[in-house]
Amino acid sequence: MTIAITIACHPCKSTLDQQLFLDEVNDFNLEVRYPEYRSEFYKFCTQEFAESYFIRIKEFVSWLRSQITFDESSHNI
Repeated sequence: MTIAITIACHPCKSTLDQQLFLDEVNDFNLEVRYPEYRSEFYKFCTQEFAESYFIRIKEFVSWLRSQITFDESSHNI
């Protein structure tokens, strides 16, 4: 027996603050990817800085997961 679970696709209703936060976090990826930015990033990336972003990222992931809906009506038996 096989049951398929599909994820209903709909745009998330993110706030402007959430969008700006993701843009900020995305900048971190660029800053550590390129050597010329890496050392500058490490100067302000303290434990306190990292912990505060870690908490905010976990909160965002939790919110994002709450936006996912499952449609179990389409299944194969």
